[in-house]
Amino acid sequence: MKVRLEMPALMSRIFPLPLSMAALLLAGGSSAAQPRQHAEQLAGYWTTDAQWSSQINSASRPAYFWVGRTWGRVDATGRVQFQADNGCVSTGLLSPIFPEVSWSGTLNIEGCKQSDMNGRYSATVQGGKASQPMSLQLRSTRFHQGGKTDTYEVKGTFTRYRP
Repeated sequence: MKVRLEMPALMSRIFPLPLSMAALLLAGGSSAAQPRQHAEQLAGYWTTDAQWSSQINSASRPAYFWVGRTWGRVDATGRVQFQADNGCVSTGLLSPIFPEVSWSGTLNIEGCKQSDMNGRYSATVQGGKASQPMSLQLRSTRFHQGGKTDTYEVKGTFTRYRP
């Protein structure tokens, strides 16, 4: 004796809901995944005179220090793109630590005239509500032979602007 189950019958046993409703729930209500908008309060254009610096312990070259115009955009999903007059372009994604209070993420910095500043940075962001400033700090620690470390940092308090 062979038992043959049709797909709709099998699905109705697994999902007691009507098949169309179960399919809708499985698909999340749409046919394409939508990015989660968790950074609405940060969304917009930001600018400041940021401080870019390095502390070099692994070589006998000087540390880097530069303060200058840094500007860019955060979208409602937390995607970040900033650039600075020193040639650096920062891109990455922020996720909430405490929603509406602080975010963290990883940003890649490329194109810097001071090539040591290029690399992957951990990001911490606070503030950014309505008319409040946004505090951004990027940090990268690179380890070398002999236990020596080089530290790279970008920090600034940003205000909103209209492009």
